[in-house]
Amino acid sequence: MVGTRLVGAALERVVFERCHLSLVFLHDAVLSHCRFVGCRLSAVILAGSELSDCQFDDCDIQRCNFLAATISRTLFESCDLTSSRFIGGTLRQVIMDDCNLHHAHLELADVGDLATPGSNLAEAHRR
Repeated sequence: MVGTRLVGAALERVVFERCHLSLVFLHDAVLSHCRFVGCRLSAVILAGSELSDCQFDDCDIQRCNFLAATISRTLFESCDLTSSRFIGGTLRQVIMDDCNLHHAHLELADVGDLATPGSNLAEAHRR
C-alpha cells in the first residue's frame, strides 16, 4: 500500500496489523474507531483529516503530516512520532504514552488536554 492515494476516504472500525503504509495520501480523510498495530506510517499525509477514537500501538509514524488535522479520543502508545507535524491541528483527549516526539512540530496546535506520560519531547517545537 506504499504511496496509495486515499484522499477523502472514510474508514471506520478498520484494524491494520503490521502494514507498510508509508507515503500514503490520506488527507481530508475521516478515521473512526480504527486501530494500527506495529504499522509503518512514515511520511503519511493526514493533513486536514479527522481521527476519532483511534489507537496506534508500536507504530513508526516518523515525519507524518497532521497539519490542521482534528484528533480526538485517540491513543498513541509506544510510537515513534519523530519530526511529525501537528501544526494548526486540534488534539482533544489525546494520549501519547511512551512515544518519541523528538523534533515533533506542535506549534499553533490546540493541545490543551494532550497527555504525554513517559514520552520524549526533546527539541519538540511547541510555540
